[in-house]
Amino acid sequence: MLLLRIVVVLSSVFFAAATSWSVDRLNWQDLVPRDTLMADPFTQLPPLARSAVRDMIWIRKAIENGRPATELEEMELEARRQIEAAGSDYHGVAAKVKSVLERSNTNRQRLVQELDGRIVQIPGYALPLEFSDAVVTEFLLVPYVGACIHSPPPPPNQIVHVRTRKGFQLSKLYMPVWVTGRMATESSTQDLTYVDGTAPIDAGYRLMAEGIEPYGQR
Repeated sequence: MLLLRIVVVLSSVFFAAATSWSVDRLNWQDLVPRDTLMADPFTQLPPLARSAVRDMIWIRKAIENGRPATELEEMELEARRQIEAAGSDYHGVAAKVKSVLERSNTNRQRLVQELDGRIVQIPGYALPLEFSDAVVTEFLLVPYVGACIHSPPPPPNQIVHVRTRKGFQLSKLYMPVWVTGRMATESSTQDLTYVDGTAPIDAGYRLMAEGIEPYGQR
């Protein structure tokens, strides 16, 4: 029995020493492939038209998130008036906006495959999936407070599905934490429970946590 305890302790020390030398500290930008960055196709437009383009992008994203198009018709007409008043071709601009959004939606799904299997450390906010008596064993790590509940979910490559064998004490919803563990580029859909039901959330990454600590401790 004593020998077994020594082996377990030495194994733990070995793992801690190994990961202390090989942990990659990440930020959320590191989860997005660099080649997804797009050049701005609207740089040649006058300021008034560029402002209208921002409105058009907002309108289309609002519709994607379930806002009825009829509620936004007047805003769309005003954007068209501004673009045409600036001497620009509305239909050409609208086609570019559509292309940009389609490419953006595709890029939202892409993962950084080089992260697969690496020991990483990343900060974020814990949104629990499985817990008992405030001890969380499974959660979504998200980049900002309110994600998935008070606002539309971030793209899949900005959500990490975290599991931990030990569990940790959750002091509040969206508790800021540091998570350390092995990353996997493995997409999944998790059911997030609300007061009035559940909703499927797409996560682009998985992480088996070996360490979780409050963000303020670093």
